[in-house]
Formats: sequence, structure tokens, C-alpha cells
Amino acid sequence: MQFSVIILAGGRASRFGSDKLLYEYRGKTMLERVAEAAVKSGAEEAIMTVKELKDGYDRIAKRLGIKVVMDSLKEFTPLAGLCSGAEAAKSSNVIVISGDSPLVSPEFFRTMNSYLEKIWTEAAVPLWPDGRVEVIHAGYRKEPLLDACGRMIKAGDYEVKRVLLYIKSVYLVPVEQVDKNSLIDVDSIDDLKNLDP
Repeated sequence: MQFSVIILAGGRASRFGSDKLLYEYRGKTMLERVAEAAVKSGAEEAIMTVKELKDGYDRIAKRLGIKVVMDSLKEFTPLAGLCSGAEAAKSSNVIVISGDSPLVSPEFFRTMNSYLEKIWTEAAVPLWPDGRVEVIHAGYRKEPLLDACGRMIKAGDYEVKRVLLYIKSVYLVPVEQVDKNSLIDVDSIDDLKNLDP
């Protein structure tokens, strides 16, 4: 089954000190790397969710044919992009990725979609051995996700990590079964430097 990719690009990057998504890593911006992987994955579409459309973001979106959607909530939370992206998605499956994940591979998106299909679950979410889950590097069925979004917003609950509490069936995918590099997001310049061996 087809899937849409949602790239979350609406954060403030307060810990980075500048617009981290436009920071170059190995000759390309982080956002460009994520966007190219999304397009190469074979997704029906890629959607970039933003708080404001910056020039660099717009250039990447136009070059790669990516739809740009404005975050629907005034709060700075990944939930805003997750919900806005799901609402705009054509496909019944959506795979979400943080725009600051420069090592994400096209295969990651296909893998997460395959879990949604094989297990027939409402969400497929990578699980680390220590119990952490990756809710913004995950796959969701569009309609249950939109339902969760509506209930969270109505309750004033904007913590994206809590989205799984509002979804009935969640399959926790051991990280060993996905490309772990795809789960790495960059919060600081040091994080970026540590990506290189």
C-alpha cells in the first residue's frame, strides 16, 4: 500500500543556536538530506510541515516536488506538524520523520510502512532496549492518528510523546529491525560532529 511521508520542519532549534535544518552536513543541508530520502523512498508524496516558510525550505520543497503545509497549532510542538501533515496526506498510511535526521535512509520509510501493512496496526513505532519509543520516527494509519490529534488538542495535551496513549493498537518495532541511523536526530553542533567516525 502507498504511504505519505511527513517531514517535521517546524521546530525552533533553540539548542542548536541557528536554523539547524539549513545547516550543512557533508555538502547538503540536514533538511535536504531528509527530503531527498523521503522522495527516493517511493512514497506517494512527501509533505513538509512548517511554522513559517523560510526561503531555504521553500527552495528544497520546490526542487523536490514536496508539498508544504503550515502547522495548525500556535504551540511549538511536533504534534502540530504531525497533525497538520496527517490532515494533508493523500495516503491512508503516513510515515513521520524529524527534519533533523540527516542519516535517514529511503529504506526506513518503506520498512515502517511494511510494519503497518504486515501487522495491521494503527501505529508502528521503533522501541529501544531501554524502553524509549520514537514517536516522530514512526508509521501511523492516517485516520486513527487524526482521531488522536483531535482528542489531544481538545484535552489541551500537546506533548507528542503521549500520542500513543490515544491510539488503540501500537506495534513496537525493536530498533534492531530498522535502520538505527535513521533514528538519530541532531540537537546541537556537537551531535552533528559526533555523526562522523
